[in-house]
Amino acid sequence: MKADAPEKRLAATLIDRLNLSPPVDIFSVAELYASVEECDWPSSCDGVALNLNSDRPKIFLKKIQNRRRMRFTLAHELAHVLLPWHVETIHCDTTQKSGESDVDIPEKTNAIGVGQEHQANTFASHLLVPRSFLSTIAPGYVSSPDALERLERANVSAAAGAMALASHLPAGYAFLVRGMTRMIRSPGTEVPFSLNGSLHDLRESLLEHSARSGSVTHQEQHVEWFEFFETSAPSSAITDERRSFDILITALSSYPHAADIPSTAQSITAKVGGVLSQRKDLSDPTDIRMLLTYKFQADARYADLLEQDKFQRYLTKRSIEISEARSGAKKARRR
Repeated sequence: MKADAPEKRLAATLIDRLNLSPPVDIFSVAELYASVEECDWPSSCDGVALNLNSDRPKIFLKKIQNRRRMRFTLAHELAHVLLPWHVETIHCDTTQKSGESDVDIPEKTNAIGVGQEHQANTFASHLLVPRSFLSTIAPGYVSSPDALERLERANVSAAAGAMALASHLPAGYAFLVRGMTRMIRSPGTEVPFSLNGSLHDLRESLLEHSARSGSVTHQEQHVEWFEFFETSAPSSAITDERRSFDILITALSSYPHAADIPSTAQSITAKVGGVLSQRKDLSDPTDIRMLLTYKFQADARYADLLEQDKFQRYLTKRSIEISEARSGAKKARRR
């Protein structure tokens, strides 16, 4: 995972300092830092934060029936109050104007505003759906329906929850939420689709290429899920005492498309390093192996290698080596 942005660190600090857990009582949290008032107004604006430089800023919320949306709006406005570089008197509309969509996406007309709105949305997501909570429901490769069911506890909209969950999952997941016009996918997920295609075409492509798919009702919304990774990974048990790189060289020696074995081996080693550098949080050998298998399967240069038992043996051994190294590093940090 990439180094946390300041708005993410701030959310994590509040969670730790106030001992917060889902469902986060965002109204009580906000009252610690600002006066909060619910109002009836005809404007499409869901919330506004005023007097940011005063000892007691004010947050005004539009009173609506969708309490989950109000919770996200309040967390969003709290970000404007707490992030010191956010400008005075910020008007924000945290929902997309697209029919029945409840997607928490701001509308802004200037670059500074867009950046601040994005930071506020990120803060709100990390505060209402703590990443420590996501780590308990999705520590690695998990069942989408099970994860979505456990995510209900956070009490955020289906769109906000699916986006938070997807951002935490390893590569190989995609979601469609009713009311949204775009796909939500986990980082590194590779799905062949046309940006100019219709939602129907996108759904058909997801169904065609996924290993498993289905739908659930999540927070009173229809959510479709798609998984592209294989769950039938070989056992992590292996008796080959050789280093993984030596096993790789043996595998490439019987691979007809590897004209330059040393160069191909270096390329594969670099790919493994690049993939895993994005997921330094994964330490379970099965999760590491599933991620590597998915990424090699999606790479036309190496997909055929997965049919070789010797290459499968390499992936298993390399996953064990990485798992042991990461587990050892964690133990050293705890001392």
